[in-house]
Amino acid sequence: MAGKAIVRDITATKAVLSVYPDEACLHCRLCDAARDMEVPMESMPRGVSEGDEVTVSATLSPLLLAGLVYGLPLLFLLAGYALGVFLFPRAGESGGIGGAAVLFTVSLGVVRAAGRRLHRRERIIITLCQKEKGQS
Repeated sequence: MAGKAIVRDITATKAVLSVYPDEACLHCRLCDAARDMEVPMESMPRGVSEGDEVTVSATLSPLLLAGLVYGLPLLFLLAGYALGVFLFPRAGESGGIGGAAVLFTVSLGVVRAAGRRLHRRERIIITLCQKEKGQS
């Protein structure tokens, strides 16, 4: 995931960036890229000042995050239904629905724990955009 941003404010400990979507993303207007983002100064490249344009990218894949948030609970839901029907054959649909509810609830805890672990691994990479020769 990469986007462009303008440095709005710089303090001793953090910088505030206004992230905006690129041209390819403007057609849907549904992404939350147009927002303010606080970044620690350790992540900022040297020589950046207020008003500079920077490129912001994250190290985690959006597909990994989508698979974690949507795919994992769906797999747990389906496995819970199958397990409920298998373990409680006399209960019919109720066993499957109960098993699906239990494993779906478990999946929410797994997603939360995995999300926290991934959040610690995520790094935000900021690079200064090159100015064109005509600009000062």
